[in-house]
Amino acid sequence: MLKVFEILCVFTVLGISAVLSEECLFTDQTWGTINPTHISYCDSKTNEAAVTSCNTGYGFKSNETVSGCIRWEEWNDGCILRKNVPKLKSCEGANSLSPHPVPNDPTSYYLCSSSSSEPLVLRCAENRGFVAHDGYLGCIPWESWRTITGCTDSY
Repeated sequence: MLKVFEILCVFTVLGISAVLSEECLFTDQTWGTINPTHISYCDSKTNEAAVTSCNTGYGFKSNETVSGCIRWEEWNDGCILRKNVPKLKSCEGANSLSPHPVPNDPTSYYLCSSSSSEPLVLRCAENRGFVAHDGYLGCIPWESWRTITGCTDSY
């Protein structure tokens, strides 16, 4: 397992971090934000909180057994992450009428431009996740997404 210091050095060398306008929650470990695709850490040079993103297909999770960016399909804590949703293979019939969730990726959704087209995979805008549950359909702010999907204890 990488130490937090080693992880922070990689982030800093790659230049993918951004300093936040908040204090560090921890100086020796990472933490999550309302956006599950982000990972926060304490910048050792400025002693300010900084944030970077998990790779596509991963979300940050912290609990008793894991802390870090893990694949969406490994989030098995009761969150509704569309584990049983099949991949959309065609745009025929009812499939062409509305967006559809992408299995195990709350940042993306399928959209058909016509009933004869191939399904497109589109990403939600920054700080939004796709939900198709309890009458909600579309990309919504992460705070609402966490509430609707039950993913409130993962960061």
